[in-house]
Amino acid sequence: MEFLIFLTKDSQEILKLLERTNIAIIENPSPCWQNRKLFGAFQKERRRLIICTNNINKSKRENKAFLINETLNHEAVHVAQFCNKDKPFGRPANYMRLSPLKKEFLEASYKISRNRRKEHEAYWLEDKPRRIKLALNKYCLKGKT
Repeated sequence: MEFLIFLTKDSQEILKLLERTNIAIIENPSPCWQNRKLFGAFQKERRRLIICTNNINKSKRENKAFLINETLNHEAVHVAQFCNKDKPFGRPANYMRLSPLKKEFLEASYKISRNRRKEHEAYWLEDKPRRIKLALNKYCLKGKT
């Protein structure tokens, strides 16, 4: 998988935790080709996290490595939410301040997921890898060694 070479140490640790959850991690499957604006998704019914490296590479945004890490982390939050009975973790939205750009992305993601609360939480946490690792351990890997 091409995206692996771009992962930071934190994202590599998140990937290892994701692998332990029995969630498949797929790069550039058909949903990426059907929606060129899609960078990633968690498909809970198929128990798979997808990352659209081709779309990220073709985007006009700078720093592709940053986008790959941010996308993996964002989708990892959705995996942890799924393990938490498909619910957000409970932090009030007014505590989770988002930049104007992330608010814009939130609106686009909401149109797909139809769950503003979970998307807001994922955008807030995507640059907080320590918290993501804690959430994956707490909700997905409790009791697993």
